[in-house]
Amino acid sequence: MGASLWSAYRSDFREYLSQQLSEPLTVGTTYVCSFYLSNGKQGPGTAGGYGISGLGVHFSVEAPVQSGAMPLAVDPLFTVSEVSYSPDWQLVRFTFVATAAYQYITVGNFQDDAYTRVRLYSTATFPGAYYFFDSFVLKVYDPEEEIHEVSPVSAGDDTLNQLVTEAFWRRKLPCNFYLPNAFSPDGNGINDYFELYSPCVPQALRVQVFDPSGQIVFASNEPHFRWDGYYNGRPVEPGIYVYIIQATIPEPEGVQNKVWRGTLRVKNGS
Repeated sequence: MGASLWSAYRSDFREYLSQQLSEPLTVGTTYVCSFYLSNGKQGPGTAGGYGISGLGVHFSVEAPVQSGAMPLAVDPLFTVSEVSYSPDWQLVRFTFVATAAYQYITVGNFQDDAYTRVRLYSTATFPGAYYFFDSFVLKVYDPEEEIHEVSPVSAGDDTLNQLVTEAFWRRKLPCNFYLPNAFSPDGNGINDYFELYSPCVPQALRVQVFDPSGQIVFASNEPHFRWDGYYNGRPVEPGIYVYIIQATIPEPEGVQNKVWRGTLRVKNGS
């Protein structure tokens, strides 16, 4: 199937692919989700030509409800933060821990145009970011299962090739991590904390969160840290924050030191 994830003609125009699962996911269980992604061959009369950042996968208990063609106001469980584009099929693969009895999977661009980076790769009659999807697989993650994949693709942007290799877990890896890219510390019980989800416990961990001015607003050495969005007893202002996480984790080739850097959006509501 295909979907338009960004349009050069209409602001905040979004199409999504959504499907009800055959059964609810089990809370606390680690799952692996994979699918193939392509921008298709461009030619006269086709739609597309642009690559975007922000392609995400959202899991929900209830069916998502979209207002017209506007972006869904939800936080995806997984997001490709870099601009991705390729005329060849790319494997997208990630693991996550189910924190609710999810019954629906939705794929698309959940970011507003203001937060979506775009790049032109090919001219098209209807300019925008059009993506094709195929072969979705969702199953319980088995750390003992060998994963045999083809070698990295050769066409398209090298950025996505690097993401496939480094972030989509194309090898056996017992200690996978998920970090939300947004949360809303409003106390309603939905996305209230910035925390680490993982089926294992790091041997050592250090996390720091910085505000736009570079001030540290949260720091912790606890593997099960939780930031409630407060600094010096008061909630921080909504906006984009930066985090740095250093961890010592077990991997198949031995104990490894890892560093994650990313952005985190603090929102007013869920």
